[in-house]
Amino acid sequence: MTTDKKLISDTPGNPDRMVMITPELCLAAVQEDSLVLGLVPEEFKTPELCLGAVKRNGLALWLVPEELKTMELCLAALQENDGIMMATRDWRNWIEDTIFFECLPRKFKTPELRLYAMQNDDIMALTEYPVLKHVPEELKTAKLCLAAVKRKGWTLKYVPEKLKTSGLCLTAVQSWGRALEYVPEELKTTELCLAAVQSNGNALKYVPEEFKTPELCLGAVKRNSLALEHVPEELKTTELCLAAVQSNGNALKYVPEGLKTPELCLAAVQEAGWALEYVPEELKTIEICFAAVKRNRQEAFQYVPESLQTLELYLIAMMLPSFPVDDVSRAGMKSRKDIPK
Repeated sequence: MTTDKKLISDTPGNPDRMVMITPELCLAAVQEDSLVLGLVPEEFKTPELCLGAVKRNGLALWLVPEELKTMELCLAALQENDGIMMATRDWRNWIEDTIFFECLPRKFKTPELRLYAMQNDDIMALTEYPVLKHVPEELKTAKLCLAAVKRKGWTLKYVPEKLKTSGLCLTAVQSWGRALEYVPEELKTTELCLAAVQSNGNALKYVPEEFKTPELCLGAVKRNSLALEHVPEELKTTELCLAAVQSNGNALKYVPEGLKTPELCLAAVQEAGWALEYVPEELKTIEICFAAVKRNRQEAFQYVPESLQTLELYLIAMMLPSFPVDDVSRAGMKSRKDIPK
């Protein structure tokens, strides 16, 4: 093996400092950073070097020559999750279509290997990569799909219609309620929909109208207050709406105008000051505006009517010293013309 022409600068930008590339140097570099494997001369890429690289960072599999990709090496890359997690966190849009299985030789894309990936806690519990998306249709089995939806319910999206059973769909929505979106209409039952909203209140969006009972809607709103958006108007009661805004003030957006009372609006802005945006103008009192600004300062102040924008309220919004913030009586003492420009 000839190495006398394999030179590289050991100081970026300084061509005068050159070192000879040797197998030992490559090994040391890859042990420091697996992705340096991409800079290693092809003749120095040995099975041992590549195996060590993918064991430290699964994404190094991209850099392994095709002829060196063995089942042992691919499994080692799959078992390593740090690189996959890093890519999921930093390049979420990119990773959707291009990651581990894309660089596997087709001969290794077996149902067994994919099933292993879906069942592996270290990988599938920590990444959102839809492995099932890239499984060829002819390789998708009931067992494979069940393993996928157990780990990530939303992968029901990639399950063939012929494999969607009541049991599999139930497993999916218990894992991720909004997987109800991908359940065939004929498989949606009261029990299935209840399981979905118990997992994720916003699954109420995909519940057929005939299954939306007061009990089911209440359960959905308890899980996620913003599910109030998907509650039929005739089922929205004062009690239901109050429970929603007390948990998340922004749910006031979905409260019918006829149910917006001073008490309900006050409860909403006390939880989220910027919910003042959804308070009817005629209900915006100094008490409600004070509570909103006290809760979220400047974000809420922008929704205070000009006639109620007093100096004291402005000072609270700007977090400037003025008076104890529980002194609502003084918040309306100064006129808007006194607000600093």
